[in-house]
Amino acid sequence: MCENTNTIQQQEEIPPFPDIKGENIYQITSQKNQYIIRKQRNNKSITIGSYPTYELALLIKSYLDFRNWNQDSINTISTITDEIQNRNRYIYKKNENYCIKKYKNGNYIYYGYYDDINEAIFVKNNLINCGWKKELVSIFKSEFDPDTFENNYFYDTTDFFENWKKLT
Repeated sequence: MCENTNTIQQQEEIPPFPDIKGENIYQITSQKNQYIIRKQRNNKSITIGSYPTYELALLIKSYLDFRNWNQDSINTISTITDEIQNRNRYIYKKNENYCIKKYKNGNYIYYGYYDDINEAIFVKNNLINCGWKKELVSIFKSEFDPDTFENNYFYDTTDFFENWKKLT
């Protein structure tokens, strides 16, 4: 059985949160060791997240505060959050290796095991672009070059810090 690499449990003490309500007041709440950011605006609630640490949620809230919660900033943060949360979709950790598997027609289809997560990401991205043609896996494996593969993410809570540097 493969372990889902998207699920990371943080052993972090959850700080207390005041129960604050009102226009233009932000509230960060905890939800199963995940933090979401909420803002009331024009009688609507905007929710962004979730994030694995309180500090990361505060960083993103600060970013949005600095930009006055304009819609472009909200869209940018939402897009980056989705990319980070979905970057390992279909990739699962098994022991010290990574496997690519996809659920289709009631069964899992396996696309191989990889020693390196970057290789698994490279193969998965190419499979998505080519319609999940299993016969192309060996070609993608042979095309992978760890020296030239560029990955935008660092697989920990610094992801957003790195992306924020690009935005500022």
